[in-house]
Amino acid sequence: MSILNPRQPEMPGFLGRSEGSKYILKKDWTDHPLSAPPNWPQSLCTALSMCLHAPQPQLLLWGSALFQFCNDAYLRHTGGHSPVAGETFAPAWAEAPSLSIIRQVLEQGVSATSNDYYYTPIYIENGVTGGVLCTVLKTTEQLAPRQQTEIARTIIEQSAEPVFILQGEDMILTVANETLFQAWGIDRNALSRPLAEVLPPAQQQPIAAMFREAYVNNKIVNGDETPFIVKNVNGTQNTHYYNFICLPFIEGNGQINSVLIIANDITAQIASKQQLTESEKLYSALVRTSSNVIYRMSADWVTMHQLDGRGFLADTGEPIQNWIEHYIPLQEQEKVWATIREAIRKKAVFELEHQVIQADGAVGWVFSRAIPIMNEQGEIIEWFGAAADITFRIDAQHELRIAKNESDQAKRLLEAVSSSTPDLVYVFNLNYEFIYANKALLDMWGLTWEQSIGKRLLENGYEPWHAEMHEREIDQVVATRKLIRGDVSFPHATLGKRIYDYIFAPVFGVNGEVIAIAGTTRDISELKAAEEALKQNEELFRSLTQSLPQLIWTANTDGQFDFFTDTWYKYTGSTPELSNGDGWTTYVHPEHRTATIATWQQSLLHGTAFSAEIQLRAEDDSYQWFSVSGSPILSQQQKINRWVGTFTNIDDLKASQDRLENLVRERTGELQRSNEDLQQFAHVASHDLKEPVRKVKLFTNRLEFDKESDISANGRIYIDKISAATNRMLSMIEGVLKYSSIAGSEIPFELVSLTDVVHQVETDLEVLIQQKHASIVFDDLPTVNGAGILLYQLFYNLIFNSLKFSYPERAPVITITSSFTRKDGKKQLVIVLKDNGIGFSPKYAARIFQTFTRLHSKDQYEGTGLGLALCKKIVERHQGTIAATGQLNEGAGFTITLPVE
Repeated sequence: MSILNPRQPEMPGFLGRSEGSKYILKKDWTDHPLSAPPNWPQSLCTALSMCLHAPQPQLLLWGSALFQFCNDAYLRHTGGHSPVAGETFAPAWAEAPSLSIIRQVLEQGVSATSNDYYYTPIYIENGVTGGVLCTVLKTTEQLAPRQQTEIARTIIEQSAEPVFILQGEDMILTVANETLFQAWGIDRNALSRPLAEVLPPAQQQPIAAMFREAYVNNKIVNGDETPFIVKNVNGTQNTHYYNFICLPFIEGNGQINSVLIIANDITAQIASKQQLTESEKLYSALVRTSSNVIYRMSADWVTMHQLDGRGFLADTGEPIQNWIEHYIPLQEQEKVWATIREAIRKKAVFELEHQVIQADGAVGWVFSRAIPIMNEQGEIIEWFGAAADITFRIDAQHELRIAKNESDQAKRLLEAVSSSTPDLVYVFNLNYEFIYANKALLDMWGLTWEQSIGKRLLENGYEPWHAEMHEREIDQVVATRKLIRGDVSFPHATLGKRIYDYIFAPVFGVNGEVIAIAGTTRDISELKAAEEALKQNEELFRSLTQSLPQLIWTANTDGQFDFFTDTWYKYTGSTPELSNGDGWTTYVHPEHRTATIATWQQSLLHGTAFSAEIQLRAEDDSYQWFSVSGSPILSQQQKINRWVGTFTNIDDLKASQDRLENLVRERTGELQRSNEDLQQFAHVASHDLKEPVRKVKLFTNRLEFDKESDISANGRIYIDKISAATNRMLSMIEGVLKYSSIAGSEIPFELVSLTDVVHQVETDLEVLIQQKHASIVFDDLPTVNGAGILLYQLFYNLIFNSLKFSYPERAPVITITSSFTRKDGKKQLVIVLKDNGIGFSPKYAARIFQTFTRLHSKDQYEGTGLGLALCKKIVERHQGTIAATGQLNEGAGFTITLPVE
């Protein structure tokens, strides 16, 4: 957010217009330890003025922190090592002044000389060394006294402040600059003359007193705010005020010969101080006589000098510069600054209503008004302001606006409702006259507002009996202070005879008396007709339901049964008093009663159909099975009006279902025994087949490696074919054993890391993977609940399949990815395995999972045709699915979906 930039204060005249002065003017001194130049001590101002105007290269170092300043000659002397004004001195180049000598001069207050510099102590007002002036020597030898004198003379003559030297007991004016000549109204003829001849006694007296004290006692003497009469250019005289510093000048022999006197004109500051004193008196008077918040601001509003908060705002205690953060909320600051800028620009009164931060931290409102205080030159020197607490008024105005808005809104709402409703809305006064009628009532009368308002019932077309009835009712409302309700039939202007329901209600005044009667009348002709039709329909419904074989019932919106057909009473031997409400539940079998009531309550709660199969007690205390069902009857607004349902006898159906379930149970047991026998047979048959095949393989191997047997080349070919055939037979028998054992085995499920499973398969197929230069790419696969040995067999078969059916001319790449999805609200894990092998035609996508299915001859690719069938059975064992996709010569893919929840 933009804020008002403080106006840069006018720089004192001692800075001049040199390059060194420009560096000082450009620098932001806001947060500097020395503060802004106008606030610098007189000793620093004088020393800096002499330095800036000296012809010799000079570097001024001030305070213990050694803040540095230099003149133009020093800037040229240092070349690329120019010091930054106000920064702490650091010897950054070979020819820089010696830091150790500088510290020595600063501590001891005694001048020193090095090969390149002359170090002079600068004394402050209390006589303590405040800084060091470093002057560059032209040669390696120390300057001669005459040269030093010439340097001092040149510095004095170029100083912007009055500077002069008085010598000896007679106070001879030996050196003075042009500034002094102008201030005293003298010229150079005054040089070499005693002070008594240069100035009148009244003027020379304070200077002489300071001179003698410094000359005799060899100490620095200060004269603060000393008045002095100065001649103006036009010959008039004015009293000016000076701060004098008298510095004893010691010759080479150690004797005091003269005194250097520096005068700083502070007339403007004294005038401002006097004005501020008057302002402070005025401010104190305002504080004593006003109940408002009183404050004083600097000319540029940067500093709040004083604020008396009167308990509403926090007092300042001392001047502060960040006052706006203390007293003005953030959202108001830009508005306040904008008004301040405009007041400063016009030199006009500042006036603004704005928010403030109160002493307790709450936000309040003030009306603030500040006037500028001007000096003789018409420049603003400060602002006086007063702020009145208007928080109560602003809050009241805010509440009034809210109330007015609510009132207007209520009025518009009432007007909109009464104008748009088909109901008749009207108001009577106590004389039975209409004082308000809405559009619907005017339309019914066939009259305008002007024709009907202020008229009585008879005048607006009411029949005498009708008018007299309503007048009696108005009197009753006034007397009892209670509303009345009734219905009446009378003609409509266009619709003919209608039936109306009406309400008369009292309108009370501020003192609780009845001042009017408000009425509403609703046309209920269609409602009356509907009630009559409903009554007829209910009678028809009851007649029809009595002829049905089911036990018909109805219930209200609260779930209370209120009607049963005669068939219910004949079956249960009950009565309406025993059955209505919740009484029907006593005829439900105790084993079904609690669940039935809970189901009925859920239907009532959610408005859903009611359905249950229960046993009902008959009149002879026997129980038969019934299917009870009920549905809600909805209005046009989709609200439940009633419930209608039936009890249907399903006793014969239940008996048939029981017989069928027993039969299915018997058949299932037989089928299970048959499956177990088949699995046992497959296992035994496969086991018995393996033994002769192993013997064939064993004797074939012996024959092949029998050294005494003379087997021809063709014979060895036949032996290789026998060996290959027995290997295939063993693989097929092993596959049949695995396939038949999966469905019947009881393998416990556990948490299985699929990442670990794939790593295990990689290890077991390591040789084949290296032979084919294959790579298996997969990220971290999830952990699933399953049978670890079966999941290993699943991934082993799929990865082995991809390696076996790899493309001869490219290295196999197998990728495995996983993701989660939802189907029918259930979470599923989807695993996709893809390869870049020979692939297959899409028409075989379903066939490849069948047992003993081979898409290639055994000469091309070995196998039993059971691998993928085994994979399908493993996935189904985990309640999942597996599907295959492929393109010939482009690779194959397998998508496995497993349930997670």
